[in-house]
Amino acid sequence: MTGTLLRIVLPLIAVTYPVLVAGQTNRHPDPRFLQSPRPPSFRASLTDPASQPPFRLRATPTARFGDESDSEATLLGDILAASFLPDGGVAILDDKLAHLRIFDRSARPLETVGRAGQGPGEFAGRLLSLATDFRAQILVADLSRSLKFYHHTSTGYQYSRAVPLGLSPRAMCLLDSSLVALGPIAGRPEALHTFRLDGTKVRDFGALYESPNTWFNYQFVVGRLACDPDRHLAYFALETGFGEIRAYRADGQLIWRTAIDGFLSNIIEDLPRGYQVLPSPHGVHTVRSLTLLPQLGLLLQVGHRARADLDEGAWYSTLTSFLLDPDSGQPVCLGTTLPLIVAARGEQVLVIGEDPVPHFEIHALTAP
Repeated sequence: MTGTLLRIVLPLIAVTYPVLVAGQTNRHPDPRFLQSPRPPSFRASLTDPASQPPFRLRATPTARFGDESDSEATLLGDILAASFLPDGGVAILDDKLAHLRIFDRSARPLETVGRAGQGPGEFAGRLLSLATDFRAQILVADLSRSLKFYHHTSTGYQYSRAVPLGLSPRAMCLLDSSLVALGPIAGRPEALHTFRLDGTKVRDFGALYESPNTWFNYQFVVGRLACDPDRHLAYFALETGFGEIRAYRADGQLIWRTAIDGFLSNIIEDLPRGYQVLPSPHGVHTVRSLTLLPQLGLLLQVGHRARADLDEGAWYSTLTSFLLDPDSGQPVCLGTTLPLIVAARGEQVLVIGEDPVPHFEIHALTAP
């Protein structure tokens, strides 16, 4: 299980990108352009009363890494993605330093893999997403439009191969021996794509936003993914613009849609000779995590950044959590007390923080 976490920012939040389409007067995001094969199964709101979570995090973490006193050689730069490894260790994708970091189950750093560059095993442009499989392989996507494989050996993780995909996945996970990848492909409206692990394309599905502005449509192909091997489902949540969560089978069949009302976003308005961004006076919402908690449900966490946070580049002000039924999508609001949970393994969860420096913690889940 994995998800792209923090640092892929849309023009809904940022403000300056080249304009590729002119002469239109639409405003985005606009529900008219959201592709909706059928009405949502359920609706909830960011202002719903909070329910008691069916679990709690043990107050003291079982392991933690990241502190102001860390040496420059070990300090984390920017946690883009994180995942548990089959042995209980942790893989961290550090976007700022262009590294894949490996830690053991006690959060002790074991090794640093890869670096920025164009050679074998090096990361091109910027890092995008991370996934792990049951054989302890680590899969990394960057701007090279390929998938890089790192396998575990007696001396640590080694680069083994790169498989061309024809796109650069913004998020990915493994489902029924296939890779489910989220990302734009030129000329296609679908956001989700399945591949065999040799790079062979299987299917495109999940068209999301189709407006006359093709450039803007591509910006909407960003979100969070989680794969559920028991139910054979891939869950997808749009990162911003709409509170939209969907469940698909690997054959592209939509199983359910759930809407979380109350999302705030900046508005982009097409103009005859470009576009303008109209800042939301009350800030913006962004999906920060979509994590399957075994035996408990699908955890969706939505961050809110006020205007002052946006101006200062702060992470978020408030994090609102929902627990969704994986079979139906029925949501329950859990309020704002949970930290950012980005991965789960058995009864353990991986928690990400940024204050005062980027860090992660492993916590045990217990009964409420």
